Amino acid sequence: MKRILNISMAFVLLATPIFWLNCDGDNPAAVDLNDPSTFPGTYKLISVTGKSGEDFPAGLTIKAGEPTTVTIEGFTITLTVTGTLTLTETRYTFSITVKFALTGFPEETETDTDTGTYSISGSTLTTVSDDSEVGTTTFTISASGSELTLEDDEAKLVFEKQ
Repeated sequence: MKRILNISMAFVLLATPIFWLNCDGDNPAAVDLNDPSTFPGTYKLISVTGKSGEDFPAGLTIKAGEPTTVTIEGFTITLTVTGTLTLTETRYTFSITVKFALTGFPEETETDTDTGTYSISGSTLTTVSDDSEVGTTTFTISASGSELTLEDDEAKLVFEKQ
């Protein structure tokens, strides 16, 4: 028992400095809304929460990459969502893929990609799509470490900078 405790203690003592080295303020994946130089990069979708019920059921949170089953008007649907957001200094590309399967029917996949320009002012992110049908969209933006959250009237999207 003492040997296991000694091995465990040695591991903790060796791992702690490595952990702290990876947790300093120079984390390249950290996003600081007051420092535009931290915006560029690729962000992986972590979750999406429907708010309006238009694209996803209101109140439903879907973790990216994990099949989520929901019943809508008596139909059981399995949804799997993945997505990425890529930012440069002034441009964005957002891509989202939704796989959905209705019981008794083959799975279908839909991918939507949008590109355009963006700007951030305080806690507001404004996008202007290259597609005139999409137009301008305004999101509330927040960041914590490497996580970036975008929220509007329709959905809340949580991303992690890679």
